[in-house]
Amino acid sequence: MLKILITGSKGQLGSHFNIIDKSSLFNFIKTHKSKAPKYEQMDITNEKQVSYVLNKYEPDIIINTAALTKVDLCQTNKLLARKINVDGLKNLIKHSNFNTKIIQISSDFIYDGIDGSYNENSQPNPLNYYGKTKLEAENILLSSNKKNIIIRVSTLFSNYLNNFYNWVYSELSKNNIIHVVNDQISNPCYALNLTNFIYDLILLDYDGKINFGSKNSISRSGFAYEIAKVNNLDDNLIKVVKTSNINFKAQRPLNTSFDLELCNQMKLRLFDSKATLEYINGVK
Repeated sequence: MLKILITGSKGQLGSHFNIIDKSSLFNFIKTHKSKAPKYEQMDITNEKQVSYVLNKYEPDIIINTAALTKVDLCQTNKLLARKINVDGLKNLIKHSNFNTKIIQISSDFIYDGIDGSYNENSQPNPLNYYGKTKLEAENILLSSNKKNIIIRVSTLFSNYLNNFYNWVYSELSKNNIIHVVNDQISNPCYALNLTNFIYDLILLDYDGKINFGSKNSISRSGFAYEIAKVNNLDDNLIKVVKTSNINFKAQRPLNTSFDLELCNQMKLRLFDSKATLEYINGVK
């Protein structure tokens, strides 16, 4: 039975590993940066904690879901962003066994968003500090000689914690007007779909980089309209704007859509954004 250690087990992605029972195949070690029942305390930025936990369990696989993903905060607090997104991964690499495979969750923000339809071999060129930390982490892992999987995802969402889906749903449910950009395009990634995707990659013993998200690319405003319609909310409350109209602290890439041909070649499961929303909300 494979021992799989998950960092950030109470986060949006990490928490979804609890939903599907794979106990017959995997032995999960759930970690969290703070003390909590049934969780091993491990802050990836605390080298002493990382060393202790990894030596205690000697996992076969580490799934690193711990990250600072608030793009504007990464831009204004670069020390914190680098500490979590780069130095945390360095600790995992340093203190894990030579044969431990590390699965790193990366981002579409490593791309500049000029061309779109990015595949795994497209040239990265991050526009903001968040993207730079995710790309640096990728490069450190690739140069470490560790077995690894690097999964690039975009617009991670679920009906848990803070994310675009919950923001749109919450505001429209309160009949609040929201302003959503129509020129940022991506392949939204449902956290539970990503969890299943990671399971599939583990069973296939995959190594290397791979992009993942919905099989359709869609603008933020287009996704907001889908959320409204599936939930029978008033889409007239959605006001479409350009990215240039929003006072972001960090520059946003515009078209980070993925070419998912590698997923298709490997016959990995892909879902479109609307079908995923219908699943979340129990719509048959």
